[in-house]
Amino acid sequence: MKLLITLIIFSLFSPDGVACDCTGGPFIQSARDSLLVASVEVETQKDSWVKVKIKELLRGQESRNSIKVQGDRGADCLSSVQEFKPGSNWILALEKNKANFGDYQISSCGHHYAKFENGNVVGYLTHTFLESKEKEKLSIIEFKKRITSAL
Repeated sequence: MKLLITLIIFSLFSPDGVACDCTGGPFIQSARDSLLVASVEVETQKDSWVKVKIKELLRGQESRNSIKVQGDRGADCLSSVQEFKPGSNWILALEKNKANFGDYQISSCGHHYAKFENGNVVGYLTHTFLESKEKEKLSIIEFKKRITSAL
């Protein structure tokens, strides 16, 4: 019995016992490695996914006007989609969904989204939350220049 308890304790604290084993950076860095980067408006938000209308593609190809984006369901290493409320606008850096639920997924390894409001992009654009708790704000024009030059 002691052996079993010891094994359980060590598995909880070992690197292999952690659900997400990844590193990530700020949004512009994450966008370089993402399949699709798009300006979107949230149409529908459910527990772990959102349906978004693509307003502009910044990187990648997608022929549909609306796509479904999977977020975290508990231990998926994906970002939560709870703050993506219907009618809100975002810039998302996405990957193809590996679990076949939705079209794309939004990783939690780094920053893969930024809010778009009042003509500005707001988020952790060139630094991470761990480097500074303060979000950056860039005009959409400046943001497009930076994301294009980074890609």
